Amino acid sequence: MAQLLAEHLNVPPDELQAFIAFARLGSIASTEPSNEFATQAPWRAAHNRLTNLPAALTSFVGRDEELQKARDLLLQPRVRLLTLTGAPGIGKTRLALHVASDLLDTFEDGVFLVELASASDPDLLPDTIARTLGLKPEGSQSVEDLLLKHLSERRIMLVLDNFEHLLDAAAWVVKLLEGSPLLKVLATSREALHVRGERRLPVPALRIPEQGHLPAVEALALYSSVALFVQRAEAVAPDFVLTAANAAEVAAICAGLEGLPLALELAAARFNQFSPREMRASLKSRLNLLTGGERDLPLRQRTLRSAIGWSYSLLNQEEQQLLRLVGTFAGGFTAEAAAAVCGGLSSGVQDRLTALVDKNLVRREVRDGETRYGMLEVIREYALQLLVDNKEEGEVRLRHARYFLSLVELAYTNQTGPRQLSLLISLDADYGNLIAALSWLLSNDHHDPTTAEMAALMASYLFYYWDWHGYFVEGRAWIEQALALGDRVLWRSSSDDGTLTDVAARLLKIRGRLLNGAGLHSWSLGDNAGAMQFFNEALRVLTRLGNKQGMAAVLGNIAILKAEQGLYRQAVETYEQVLQIDRELGDDRIAITLNNLGVAYWNSGDVENARAMYEESLAGFRQMDDPGNMVLALDNLGIVALYHEDYDTARRYQDEALAICRTYGYKNGLAHVLENMGSRAASEGDFTSAGEYYRELLHLLQQQDYHVVVISCLEGVANLSYKLGRPLEAAGLWAAAERMREVNKHPITVLYRERHERNRDAALEQSDPEAFQSAWNEGRAMSIEEGLVYALECL
Repeated sequence: MAQLLAEHLNVPPDELQAFIAFARLGSIASTEPSNEFATQAPWRAAHNRLTNLPAALTSFVGRDEELQKARDLLLQPRVRLLTLTGAPGIGKTRLALHVASDLLDTFEDGVFLVELASASDPDLLPDTIARTLGLKPEGSQSVEDLLLKHLSERRIMLVLDNFEHLLDAAAWVVKLLEGSPLLKVLATSREALHVRGERRLPVPALRIPEQGHLPAVEALALYSSVALFVQRAEAVAPDFVLTAANAAEVAAICAGLEGLPLALELAAARFNQFSPREMRASLKSRLNLLTGGERDLPLRQRTLRSAIGWSYSLLNQEEQQLLRLVGTFAGGFTAEAAAAVCGGLSSGVQDRLTALVDKNLVRREVRDGETRYGMLEVIREYALQLLVDNKEEGEVRLRHARYFLSLVELAYTNQTGPRQLSLLISLDADYGNLIAALSWLLSNDHHDPTTAEMAALMASYLFYYWDWHGYFVEGRAWIEQALALGDRVLWRSSSDDGTLTDVAARLLKIRGRLLNGAGLHSWSLGDNAGAMQFFNEALRVLTRLGNKQGMAAVLGNIAILKAEQGLYRQAVETYEQVLQIDRELGDDRIAITLNNLGVAYWNSGDVENARAMYEESLAGFRQMDDPGNMVLALDNLGIVALYHEDYDTARRYQDEALAICRTYGYKNGLAHVLENMGSRAASEGDFTSAGEYYRELLHLLQQQDYHVVVISCLEGVANLSYKLGRPLEAAGLWAAAERMREVNKHPITVLYRERHERNRDAALEQSDPEAFQSAWNEGRAMSIEEGLVYALECL
């Protein structure tokens, strides 16, 4: 074809071989005639582009920022070597080719792609470059000398693609640059070349939408990960259109694949075989789904497994082993945690982690002054499979569980005092690891007493964390699994009527904590009957053990339930019994009991005794430097001040409580504080602030399971609507709250019942009776979720 084209272009005979070499290789030959051809041949002047860059067959999506950065860097005179780094499948090659194509006019002597994936020997890098440029040494001339002579006065850019396995040749690249002042090199590599003069540009994943807060379809389509997936999906399924009906599934797919371009392209290529919902479900095993890439791609890019395997094969033995071991971590880890799971290999972990970061198989980031490491989920899945294949999983998982059990135990044993909040917050970063460890301990693969006891311990410690964050549904589900496993493996061996052994006593104590935790979560969910069953069983177990401290905790919770049911005198008597035990033991929970006793007095209508208990409780919490529990007492004192219409005092207590909640991320406390701040603002006539407090609270409640606060929140918004002259809205909200009170057996307290009935009767007088009854009926038919949405609409 080149011969025929040369004839039609009337290429002179002395330039024919150079023309054919250029046509075949996208470069110029090494003979003197070809050098003259490079500057004088008519076809060279016509298009001014010497290159072997492949033409793009698909659109380039979502890299505008990185593209601009790379262009700007390469156009700076002092930047001679730019390396694009990133994880397998992140799109380094595609970005490099697009950058190179954009700069064709800048390098008059050519832009050339040097593909290194198949090169196996760093010493042969010069030969690979020379072959790409169509250069052949003559006589005894070395390839290095030939390249230096050829590139010394030419303005050329070389794209060295997939350099990671030829890093020993990086020093020679520097030598080439030093001898060729007009040469620039754009390299792609899983890790940096680590040579003088190198500038690095990390290539991140594509932007993914935030789950749970999806924008409109038009805005969603602008996310780079979604745009890439949709374009590639349309190529295999022409009828596919991103719509409101499938937007959530598509967004979840992009998020599940973490914005990894190769993963997105491989998934989209299967789109004609799966519906969006089916594909989302299939992502539980990403590496099995992401196969079958285009046949014209290199083998290592046809499946994500091959792409990651290519990088894994370049690691030394110690790095490979560490990568397998850290696959057990979910959601990131510290170097200390990595050393803990490595066992006998703990020495040198930091250096090997740094090596994996450099090779872009592990990510490093600093959060709140702490260095943490993480992995893309597809790489983690690959590492976990290798762990299983190497028969290492069991021992590594056990070390992982022991390490995180020690962390959650430390937080649990510091429920009161100055370390409470800092330890709870420290668990946030490792919540994924805590759940991964608990899930493994509870799994059906190993029901030996050791792991069963560890599972029960971890669940019993974690209940405090779940309660803090309002994860009541999740917490109760995990606790019930731990109790069920204990029934099969642990408790029966310790349930004899004879003398308890030390082991049996230890196991029963764990069971008592689990039952108490399940009861607290059930109460928070409004399941008072279920909560009472758990509490009574916990009390039976702890009484048998003679564990007075545990008995006091459970009795306090039973008192809460009695108060919820309107049995205020019984609640007070039970709390007084708990307080007596606490004083006898000298327990640091005395302040908590005082606060709860205050709640019982308050619910019974005894305002002054309630205030006295709250004030003594707050003093105790301040003395212990226990800000988390201070929130409870501050909020309750704010309620008392509000009852007396002392708004300044109420605001002072509430502002202090709010600051603590926001500082430490105390969502459970924040829900209570916001509800009472909304009530205070509405009572003052500051309806705008009241609406803002309630709006924030409603959004928080949509993310939590705290049904008890939902009731008072709906009633608060109802009172606000009534004050604003919208009685029908108030009717619907009051009715929704009323039904929730009935279902949860949670009657309105004595102090609020009169005001509630007075406002309801006044709203009825202001309305058409039929319209009011219709709104009331609609409210009673609402679910909790519907009630929250309706309250937001009213605001």
